[in-house]
Amino acid sequence: MHPSFQWSSIVHAPQFGRIRAFTVGNHIESVAEFIMIERISAATKFLAGNLVRFRHDSRGNIAIIGAISLLPAILAVGAAVDYSRIYQVRSSMSAALDAAVISAAKGLSSGTLLDTQVADHLNAMVAANLGGSGTGGLTYSVINIDNNADEGKLSAGIQVDLPMVLMSMAGISSKTVASSVEVTYGNQKVELTMMLDVTGSMYGSKISALKTAAKDAVEILIPTGLQDETKIRIGLVPYSYSVNAGSYADDVTDEQSDRCVTERGGDEAFNDASPIAYPVGADPRAVDNNYCPSRAIRPLTSDRNDLIGDINTYSAGGYTAGHLGIAWSYYMLSPNWNDVWPAKSDANPYGDGKTIKVALLMTDGIFNTFYDGTTGTAWGSNAALSNNAATKLCQDMRSRGIIIYSVAFAAPPSAQAILQSCATPDEGDEQHYYNAANGEQLKQAFTDIANSIQMLRISR
Repeated sequence: MHPSFQWSSIVHAPQFGRIRAFTVGNHIESVAEFIMIERISAATKFLAGNLVRFRHDSRGNIAIIGAISLLPAILAVGAAVDYSRIYQVRSSMSAALDAAVISAAKGLSSGTLLDTQVADHLNAMVAANLGGSGTGGLTYSVINIDNNADEGKLSAGIQVDLPMVLMSMAGISSKTVASSVEVTYGNQKVELTMMLDVTGSMYGSKISALKTAAKDAVEILIPTGLQDETKIRIGLVPYSYSVNAGSYADDVTDEQSDRCVTERGGDEAFNDASPIAYPVGADPRAVDNNYCPSRAIRPLTSDRNDLIGDINTYSAGGYTAGHLGIAWSYYMLSPNWNDVWPAKSDANPYGDGKTIKVALLMTDGIFNTFYDGTTGTAWGSNAALSNNAATKLCQDMRSRGIIIYSVAFAAPPSAQAILQSCATPDEGDEQHYYNAANGEQLKQAFTDIANSIQMLRISR
C-alpha cells in the first residue's frame, strides 16, 4: 500500500505582495488505515491503564496476557515514530517549497526570471533549502508547476515517497507525503518617464544631487540581471530653454529642426496627438541658437547602462520651459507617438490592464519660457503661459490614466503650486507630491517614488 498524505501550505509575505494558497488539508485516504490507527490508539490506552495492575499480579496467565499485549504497544510506538517522521518531512519540504515559489514569483514580477527558467529555479531552490534539513537521503520531486502569467499566479507541488519503519508490520511500506502552494504576483509592466530640470539654476551641487537621485531610481527599478525587457522601461526628458529631441526632431517638426523643439499650438497643443499629423514647434529662437539641453531625450528603454550614462552627462544651463518637459514626458508614454520611436520604445496601449504608465516631473524653479504666439524674448517672462500649458497637459495625462509624481527641489512657492496641482491626488498613504528642500531630501523623494512604483507593479 502507498497511501497519500496531502498538505497544502498557506503562505503570507506582505513585503512581496498578496499571496494566496490552497485550503489546508491533511488526511488519511485509506479507511482501513484509519481504522488501524484507531485500534492502535485504543490498544495503547488499554495498555497504559492496565500496566500498574499487571505489575503487581504474579500469576502466570497474567504474564502471558501482558506479553501478548505488548504487540499493539509496539505497533503504536512504531506508528508514532513513523508519523513523527511524516510531520518532520512535510514541514521541511513545505517550507522549502514556499520559499522557492515566492522567490520565483518575485523574479517573474521583477523581470529577472523568465517562464522558461521557473522549473530549474524551483528545483535548485528546493534542493538548496532541503540540503541541511535533516531529511537527506530522500528523493523529492517538484511537480505540477503552473505559471499563469496572464493572472499572475504561480503554483507548484512537491512530493516524496517516505519509507515506513514499523508501520510496515501493518502492511504500510511507505507513504507519499505531498505539499503544494500557490502564489499571486504582480505581472504589470511599467512605463516611466522622468522629466529632469537641467536649467541654469541647477548648476553646481544641485545638478550633482539630481544625478544621484535619478540614478538611484533607475537602479531600483531596473535590477541587474533583468531578463524580461518589457517589464520596466524608463524614458528621460532633460529640459531647459526647450527640449533636445535629437534624431527624432526632424520627423516631429516636419523637417524644421534637427535638434531643439518647442511647443505646438492649435487644438492639439495640450494633448498627445501624433506629430506626423500635428507637428510640434520649431521656433527659430530656440532652433537657431541651439537653446536646448546638450543631451537629447532618451525614449523608453530597459537598458540601465544607457540611462545612467545619459544622466551622468547632464549639465546645467538655460531658462525653464517646464511645460515642454511635461509634454515630452507625455509623448513618450503615448501609443499615438509609436511611429516616431524604435520598436523597443513603443508605448503600450492605454487601459490595456497590463501596463502602469507613470510620469515623474521635477523642477527647482518657475516655469517661465514659452514660444508659441509670443514675440521678442521667449524666456524668462512667460510664466503665465508656461504654467497654463503645464496645467492643461497634466490634466490630459491624468485623464489617460497616467500616474503623475512630482518633486519640487528647493523651488519657490509658485513652482511648488504648479507641481502639486499636476500630481495625482494622494489616496491614503500614497504620496505623489514631494517638496525636497535639499539634495538629501531629493534623493529620498526619488527613492520613495521608485519603491512606490515597485509596489504598484507587484500588488495590482
